[in-house]
Amino acid sequence: MLDKMRTQAQSAIVILLFGFIIFVFVFSFGAGSAGFRSGGCSGMPVAAMVNGEPITEDTFLFAFRTDLRNTLANRKERGLKREEKLAMRQRVIESLIEQTLLIQAAREVGLRVSDEERNADIRKSPMFLDDNKRFDFSKYKLIIQRYFETSPTVFEEMWRQQMLAQRMSGVIQEAARVTDEELEQSYRLHESKVDVEYVRLSSAMFRQDAQATDAEVAEFLGANRARVEAAYKERDAQYNKPKKVQVAHVFFETEQGASEDVVADRKERAELTHEDLVKGAEIAAQAKEYSQDDATREKGGELPLMGRDELTARWGAPLAEAAFALKEGELSGVVKSDKGFHVFKVLKVVEAEITPLEKVEQELARGLLLEERAGAKAKAEAERLFAEMKAGKTLEELLPKPAETADPAQPADAPKAPPAPKPQARKTGLVARMMGYLPQLGLDKALARAAFALTKEQPYPEQVFEVDNPLGGKEYVVFRLADRAEPDMGMFAQAKEDLRLEILRGRRAAQLRTWLSDRLAQARVETNESLLTDVDPQAIRQGRRPSAPMPVDDY
Repeated sequence: MLDKMRTQAQSAIVILLFGFIIFVFVFSFGAGSAGFRSGGCSGMPVAAMVNGEPITEDTFLFAFRTDLRNTLANRKERGLKREEKLAMRQRVIESLIEQTLLIQAAREVGLRVSDEERNADIRKSPMFLDDNKRFDFSKYKLIIQRYFETSPTVFEEMWRQQMLAQRMSGVIQEAARVTDEELEQSYRLHESKVDVEYVRLSSAMFRQDAQATDAEVAEFLGANRARVEAAYKERDAQYNKPKKVQVAHVFFETEQGASEDVVADRKERAELTHEDLVKGAEIAAQAKEYSQDDATREKGGELPLMGRDELTARWGAPLAEAAFALKEGELSGVVKSDKGFHVFKVLKVVEAEITPLEKVEQELARGLLLEERAGAKAKAEAERLFAEMKAGKTLEELLPKPAETADPAQPADAPKAPPAPKPQARKTGLVARMMGYLPQLGLDKALARAAFALTKEQPYPEQVFEVDNPLGGKEYVVFRLADRAEPDMGMFAQAKEDLRLEILRGRRAAQLRTWLSDRLAQARVETNESLLTDVDPQAIRQGRRPSAPMPVDDY
């Protein structure tokens, strides 16, 4: 019953608001609480200070763990990468600060929520309704005591604070307006469609024609050493490959908060497994029979080949340190990690491969020089096509599709090498404006703006456009208007109110963001940076523990 309620509560909480969870602690122990204003919790570690009001570390960790649980519940793979956790921590602290600013502002302008309004809102919450959609008081008490781990009195005052913050948010967003003239302009803007004839020219299309002598490469290297060094750093994974190991482990899990008896039991099982392996038992057989790692048990406990940081992030520093200290074929002792006990065998060791810059600087310099020359050829060809297009020719006329011809020197069934890419005229088809995106041309606001500004009277842009190539480097785009469809104004009246709501949603969100940004700029805010940065696996390997360790993420 409780598990079912926890699941229902989690689902409802995600639907309601992440901020709703935060207020359990913000009201009880955090910014704006009576306890803080009276100094009752002043000894607690602080995550942030907002205009002199603290947000406690407990508040932060509770909110972070809840967000983490909800995130993991909605994704197939277990666990989050370190970078994802860091980003989540940043989002949580920012959310806490923003919620605090809203409460402070609500107090300043005299907003209030009555007991009757609060109670009516609670009784409508999906979390507390029975199967017949009626408020269930027993379910209500059980959820707030077991899931939120607080009292009804604190919870109900927390709910009031949440409603208060929402009202303040509503007051801020209420100022947003949309006039009828703006609606018509927006309708015309977004319902207009263009068909663009275009060609993309990249340096890759001209790479085969680019040449450079050894003397030219040496001269380029001397004049562009900083660029060569930067290219070397960008290819660090290619030139400096870290040591990697593959292990097969037998894992005995100790869940967070496990009793001493459970921990002792798991340790004893690990020791017995180690004894069997020392006597000659196969690691794969032991893993299949005893391991509690569901992901690897049927594979004989085999983990993928991993570097030190990867192994640390997944299984903790103790396992990584032990694995990298052993040689291929060696057996570990019993290793204790944050997740349990491991016994493992090193299956494979791939030593680090370090290629010094001096060994590849000529290669890198040649590549940069050839890329530069190929890019110059691409730009020159784009400018030529643009000039001829403005003189009256279409791109299709300028770039006819080449006829396919067989190479008589090659047998008919011989495998064919992929042809070098060639400039080719294409059309987008009639498309509407999509936030700076044009199909087949990608996301480039300046290019999209120029394309939709074209008319049948003025079908050419003012210039060749330089855009980013998704695979790296630059591309040059030459285009013209092939066709344009104006909006059907007869449909405007029907679409008007839906469009008004859509624009208002965006403007209200922008209004709130602007208010929060201005308020934040004026506020006195200090954050505990250790909560946001001290989770580096390197720090863990060196024995420096974070002030607020990352919670275990496999619930």
